[in-house]
Amino acid sequence: MFLNAEKPVDYLNNALRLGGSDEQLSLLTLIDIYLNALWYSFHHISEDFYLGDIKEDTALLTRSRQLNNKIECQQTRKNNNEELNYYQDLLNDWVMFKEEQTKGFVEWCESKGRNYHWVKAYYYEK
Repeated sequence: MFLNAEKPVDYLNNALRLGGSDEQLSLLTLIDIYLNALWYSFHHISEDFYLGDIKEDTALLTRSRQLNNKIECQQTRKNNNEELNYYQDLLNDWVMFKEEQTKGFVEWCESKGRNYHWVKAYYYEK
C-alpha cells in the first residue's frame, strides 16, 4: 500500500517510528529508495553530469547507513554497506575532481586508480 502512496518515505518512516527495528521490510524498502536516488544522482557522471546535490546525497548516505545498521540479516547489511561505500567514494571523488577540473571525470578517475562501473549511454539521431 505505501509504495503507491504519494509520499512512501513518510509512511515508511512512520512505520519505523511505530515499530522500530522490527520493521525490517520498511528498513529495506527505505534503503532501496535511497540507493535508487543515489543511482539517479550519478547515472550520468561518466559524462561529467552529476544530477544530485552534494549535501542531499551526503545526508542520504548518512541516513542509509543509520538504517542499514538496524538490518538483521548480516549478508544484506554487508551488501548494502558495499553499495553505500561505492556511492560515498564516488561522491568524494566527484568533489575532489571538481576542485581540480571541470571535464574528464572518467579519465581523472583512471589516472587516480579509481575503478567504477559506468552507466552506458546511447544516443540516437534521426
